[in-house]
This record gives sequence, structure tokens and C-alpha cells, in this order.
Amino acid sequence: MPKKILLLALALVFVAGAAAQAAEMGGSYYFIKKGMFEVSLQGTYVNESKLKQTDNGGGTFLAPRQDVKIKQDKQVGAIVAYGLHDRINVWVELGAAFDGRLSGSSRIPGTSTYGDTEATLENVFAWAVGIKGKLYEHKPNKGFGIAAALRYYRYDDRKADNWTVTDTGSSFAKLQTDAQFSYWQFEGSVSAYWKFKRFVPYFGAKYTYAEGDLSGTWSQSGTGSGGLGQNYEPEEQLGLFGGFDYHFRKHWRINVQANFYSDTALMVSGSYVF
Repeated sequence: MPKKILLLALALVFVAGAAAQAAEMGGSYYFIKKGMFEVSLQGTYVNESKLKQTDNGGGTFLAPRQDVKIKQDKQVGAIVAYGLHDRINVWVELGAAFDGRLSGSSRIPGTSTYGDTEATLENVFAWAVGIKGKLYEHKPNKGFGIAAALRYYRYDDRKADNWTVTDTGSSFAKLQTDAQFSYWQFEGSVSAYWKFKRFVPYFGAKYTYAEGDLSGTWSQSGTGSGGLGQNYEPEEQLGLFGGFDYHFRKHWRINVQANFYSDTALMVSGSYVF
């Protein structure tokens, strides 16, 4: 027990130090036993996540309104999981999202036409909590099984900077904004897996509800100024994913997962169990 307490303390120190770096847990079906801990490092690349406008908060420009996407987003960080039961695990994630893009089509000031706008989403602290459980397993540690998971993920006041605007000739080179983007999502998933000796492939479906909020102001000499007010939710709430776990030595595991349909993303993580 003293060894476990020491390892957990070191893990928490590491997680706190990595608070500028974390993301999704992924779909691992390695369940740690009651009273055990698992520490993971994970990197995620979100190629594209489609959103739709739900409410215009009064903004007049820049806020994407059509074909809205979060794309090229990077997320890295650390996760600590705990075994409440041999079939039920909980976890917490701390880290950050960085260097993403918010893009879409928006109305050009003084015209009735739309142009393509895009902003860089800067570094932001991100966190999540989750729980997963085994619903069915044909044989302990072997063969077919079904698992489910719930997860809440969030970041707030992420700076949206370096806006670019493409239209029919207007120049926005001196555009200035104080835009910020906040985002949270709740996700539930159910998956089927097959346990081999060290290799566990799986495939599943998920339901995601999320809200994004873009707020702030913009101004440009010779053009005018205005607000940035817009709310978003996912264009598609149902998604699919697949991946695998691979176990090596006694305490080590790697996980690779791909998401598709509602969003396209790739996650890779490595874990140590104690």
C-alpha cells in the first residue's frame, strides 16, 4: 500500500504539471481491478468536428454561421483512473487543447454576401471526468464482451485569434478582436470487444451533446466594429469509433482509437497500472 500511495502521489504531481496538456480518454477496455490505479499519457488529433448554429447572440460579423467546423485541433495530457469495482472504473483528465481552427461562413459587413472566416484556437486548460463499466463478458479475461462509458469534457475562454477573411475583395488585414470560445460536451458510448491474450480490438457507437459559445468584439479602421455572439451544437450527435488495446509486460498498455462519422479524430495513449 505505501508503494501505491507513493506512485499515486507522483502521478498527481505529474498530472498537475501537465495541466497545460490533456484530452479524450479513448475507448480502452482494459478494466483495472478494485483498488488499483492506472496513469495514462494521451495525444489526440481532431481532424474535423462539425457544428451548427443554434442561436445568434447579436454579433454582426466574423462568427461562423454556416459550414462551421473545429478542425486540426491537438489535445495532449494525462489521465488517472481508479477501480471502484473489477467491472467499474472512474477517471479524471487534466491537460490542454491547442492550435486548433474554428472556421465557417459569415456575412461580410455592409453587404449581403458571405465570406469564409477562420481563427486559430489558442492553448487552453481542459479537463474531463468519466466512468466506464462492463455490461457483459462471456468469459473472464477472454472472448466477447460489451462495455459502456460516460464522459464530461470542458474548456473555457479559449482565445480565438489570427482571424482571416476570404470574400470578393475586401481587406481585413488590420482586423482586431478579443474573441473567446468556450466548449463542453457530454458523451455516452456502448461498444463490443473481443479479448485475445494481449490484443483487444473493439468497435462502438456514441451519442454526444455539446455546446460551443463564441463571444467578444471586433473592430477595423474604415470598416466599423461590432460584437461576436454565437452559440453552436454538434451537427451530428451520433458517431462511430473503433480501436484496440495491446498489453505488454505486466503493467503496461497502449491504446489506439479512431473516431468517425460525427467527427474524425485519432487518439494514441500509453498507460501504467499499479
